[in-house]
Amino acid sequence: GLGRMYTEGHGVPQDYAQAKTLFTRACDGGKMMGCNNLGALYASGFGVTKDPAQALSAWGKACDGGVMKGCENVGQAYAFGRGVPIDLARAVTFLGKGCDGGLMDSCSDLGVLYENGQGVAKDGTTAAKLYDKACQGGGTLGCRNLGNLYEAGTGVPKDFAQAAIYFRKSCDASGGGTYGCNNLGTLYESGQGVTRDLREARRLYNRACEAGQMIGCRNVGWIYLNGNGVAKDPTEAAHMFRRACDGGDTDACIQDASMLGAGQGVPKNGVAAFGLFRKVCDAGDTRGCVGMGWGYQYGIGLTKDEAQAAAIYGKACDGGNTGGCTNLAAMVFSGQGVAKDEARAVGLFHKACDASNMLGCTQLAYAYFEGQGVAKDLEQAIRLDKKACDNNAVQGCTNLAFIYGTGAGVPRDDEEATKYSQKGCDGGNLTACINLAVHYYEGRGAAKDVARAVALDTRACGGGEPFGCTSLASTEFLVKQGLGDAKDDAQLSSASRKACDAGQMAGCANLALLLHNGLGVTQDDNAALAMFRKACEGGEMISCMNLGSAYSYGMVVSKDDVQAADFYRKACDGGNVASCTALGFAYQNGLGVKRDASQAFGYYRKACDGGQLAGCHYVARLYAYGEGVPRDSEQAVSFFKKACDGGDPTACEDLKAQE
Repeated sequence: GLGRMYTEGHGVPQDYAQAKTLFTRACDGGKMMGCNNLGALYASGFGVTKDPAQALSAWGKACDGGVMKGCENVGQAYAFGRGVPIDLARAVTFLGKGCDGGLMDSCSDLGVLYENGQGVAKDGTTAAKLYDKACQGGGTLGCRNLGNLYEAGTGVPKDFAQAAIYFRKSCDASGGGTYGCNNLGTLYESGQGVTRDLREARRLYNRACEAGQMIGCRNVGWIYLNGNGVAKDPTEAAHMFRRACDGGDTDACIQDASMLGAGQGVPKNGVAAFGLFRKVCDAGDTRGCVGMGWGYQYGIGLTKDEAQAAAIYGKACDGGNTGGCTNLAAMVFSGQGVAKDEARAVGLFHKACDASNMLGCTQLAYAYFEGQGVAKDLEQAIRLDKKACDNNAVQGCTNLAFIYGTGAGVPRDDEEATKYSQKGCDGGNLTACINLAVHYYEGRGAAKDVARAVALDTRACGGGEPFGCTSLASTEFLVKQGLGDAKDDAQLSSASRKACDAGQMAGCANLALLLHNGLGVTQDDNAALAMFRKACEGGEMISCMNLGSAYSYGMVVSKDDVQAADFYRKACDGGNVASCTALGFAYQNGLGVKRDASQAFGYYRKACDGGQLAGCHYVARLYAYGEGVPRDSEQAVSFFKKACDGGDPTACEDLKAQE
């Protein structure tokens, strides 16, 4: 009518006041569509003072007069609290009228209420029927929501192929604007219900992104960050995360901040990272608060303030963020920024673990294992580590491998130890890879396979795990000496003992390795430790490093980072370059020494100059991130290349990313 023409400026100058006059006249004269349109003006404040109550009254009159759009508007007002208190029961009534009257958006909105049990008993089957009705009637949101139900198996049998069909309907009809394209992209990325096609996934994510769905932009970012179907490109990933963040996607803001803090794909900028975390935190998302706490704890983007970090972690924890609880618990456990209180820390770890935070479970398991803050309970420790491991928290698997491999409170079980070491290693825990290498070398819990042991130690060493380098060196030495062949072990152990008794420290060092691995002698870690100590005092630097590793990982002795650093320093000063890498790692991370990136750089450089590839790799990373030295991309590339050319596979990956 003429009122709509004035509203839209079609054929006449746009004039909301005139439109209001015409809509009012029509409504008063019994034209119910005029009442509905008048309600829209009051809701928007165009041509009239914004008045939600008047809008609701006009829509209600339209609904009573048979205009279903009025019913839908009233239902949505009650569902979303638009100008009135949320009243889900009334929303169900009015949206039901709209749906019965043929409005597909009403059917979709009503389906959401049934799916979630809001204002009506939860009923996935009814929700599916409503979504299907909406979809068949051209409601793209209904198609998308029905796809979600098939994907989850809610109200309908789980069926990814059917989910793909409905997501495609939504995507094709909406141009990407109802998440259908994005959701279809996730199926192509995972290969669920469709043939896996990473290129198609990326195309669909991009389509969603261009249609204004920021989750699509974020998913494109993940594709480039992880190299799924494309070359890894942290710079493009950072660009897409920033775009999604600017569009209001909180998850993207979290990733954007993390990349800024690490200098990944963008120049390192702790101030900007902290600002994004604050923005997210201030918006009520506790993940941002955890990021702020991290900044305060480690002085990233602002002055280090551990007390403030603990306070912000507490805020996040109180808000239901289990990561905040775990981080606060770790500070309370060690007395960092707050009074040390192991019992309180255990309570916080419990809270996190009970809410399915697996890091909280592994930390709680440690407390039970050591009897710190709680009575020592090995069964409880094992139960918690198994819970974590079963939920893909690889530290739990690694802990179980240690427990079963050493017989710490349980009968020693090499097969269980091997199983959990394998799971931990598969999940990326390099310590688990090192432990698994020992099992394959010794044939404990698995068929003996020296080549596989060497491969695992190589992986750990290349991944920057100093003890992996030590283990690799030891394994290769033993192989070169003919160890591993049962007919020679006893003879070699006898010769090593004779040499040691005669004052030859290399013999003591070899004997220590034999005792540790149970080759030709009864396996005895305590005797091995004493022999490593004797060899170290006698000038065998590899044994000093082995002692450092023992204290670093709490193997046979109680974990003691200060002792570990002392032995690594002695070995490094004595020319063992792998120990220089380990000492650099200690300085970089504040393990037993005061955190000092410049000292870390010096030791890594010494290791690199001595031919230790892990040292070169760490030097490259410090140049890349500007830690301990001015940031220098050319130097970073040079040292990444040196490590890569020497056979470090992770350095090759970093080199590609840097270039």
